[in-house]
Amino acid sequence: MATIKEVAELANVSVPTVYKVFDENYTTTDEIRKRVLKASKELDYRPRKNRKTYRDSKTIAIIYNEFINSFNNYITRGVSNELERYGYRLVVLHDDEIIAQDDKNVKQIQAMGADALIFTPVSDEKQEAILELAEKKFPMIQLFQTAYSNIDTIQFNDELGTYLATSYLLKNGHRKIMLASRTDRSELIRKPGYYRAFEEMGLVVDKRYLYTLNYVNSVKQMVKEKILKEKPTAIIAVSEAMCATVILALRELHLSIPGDVSLISYDDYPWMEAFGITAVSHPFSKVSSIISRLIVDQLTKSSSDEWIPSSFMIDPSLKVRDSVKMI
Repeated sequence: MATIKEVAELANVSVPTVYKVFDENYTTTDEIRKRVLKASKELDYRPRKNRKTYRDSKTIAIIYNEFINSFNNYITRGVSNELERYGYRLVVLHDDEIIAQDDKNVKQIQAMGADALIFTPVSDEKQEAILELAEKKFPMIQLFQTAYSNIDTIQFNDELGTYLATSYLLKNGHRKIMLASRTDRSELIRKPGYYRAFEEMGLVVDKRYLYTLNYVNSVKQMVKEKILKEKPTAIIAVSEAMCATVILALRELHLSIPGDVSLISYDDYPWMEAFGITAVSHPFSKVSSIISRLIVDQLTKSSSDEWIPSSFMIDPSLKVRDSVKMI
């Protein structure tokens, strides 16, 4: 059976337009409607009318590990805007990386009759609630890591992003480069890129500069003490919160950027551009578009269609500004 995408291509319209033609809640011009119906007939496309469980609410849920997170906020806004074009609204929940809370969230979205789920796995440990949904072929996408092999996945190439940042600092003469992370997992993902940059230049990594803070309180004081002890010439701050903490710590130590210490932020936001901070940047609009397309493809596929999970790795870029000094 043909897909909605094939109908859209033959009718020379967008996928959302095809969706609107077959949805009584929307109207289109007679000319477009005729083209879509003609293409559907030629391709023997039949829209699904019998998905009571997944197609009644026109709601898609997204579950994040963190509630207050600029990265998640940008993705949410983009996905919400994209899904509105298809007639869906987005509901956001969070679990604070607590499996029990995540299970409650999954049950809640089932109770509300949500059509699909976008989620960030709490850990590599499989959750029974997610496995049950996957068994039912419930439309889902997992973000940031592959915990389930049978679910669509979107990841960010954090190894490449760290490599780009580290290479840029090395080429500017820096050797004492601190990689400041908030979690062990964050460092683990990015460390290979850090090592690769050093190895390509025939340099040995000094592990003293791989710095992970596993504490919520007194982070700024810990960063200050580490800077005073190791005296890095450059810092890669892994996250917006870490970047802000490093800036405050340097200010209290009366150290300037980039005069005394160069700085690169992992993740890029408008305030960083305003302050001239070099940053590893992600294409949020592209990510939002891919997430929306994958979900809609799942929602519109026929139950008889073979489903092969897709996996996307999104590459970042380095936005060079004024926070790195050549030494």
